[in-house]
Amino acid sequence: MDASACGDAAWDAVACGKALTAARKVADAAYAHIEGELPAGQFVDEKRSAQEVTAVVARAHALGCFRMGADRREAPVAQRDLCPTLANLTWLHWRSFRNTMTVT
Repeated sequence: MDASACGDAAWDAVACGKALTAARKVADAAYAHIEGELPAGQFVDEKRSAQEVTAVVARAHALGCFRMGADRREAPVAQRDLCPTLANLTWLHWRSFRNTMTVT
């Protein structure tokens, strides 16, 4: 995830939305791989950390933060101040995800 795109980003910063979407895609792909290809009951921490990234980005998307989604709708005025916070949470979960994953 490109954190520079989201640092102090306004609620409608499209570059941040793209960075969050990319992080979600990677986390979703990692989760799907673990779930589909690796033994059940293993890699629980890795799956959980991937889900955390996905959950926060999904919330930002649902609110309309960073003009995410095909419709590029606007976040409601009363909730726009949540968008930078969700970007920061995504960054923290992304770092945890990266630290949890073991690439061999």
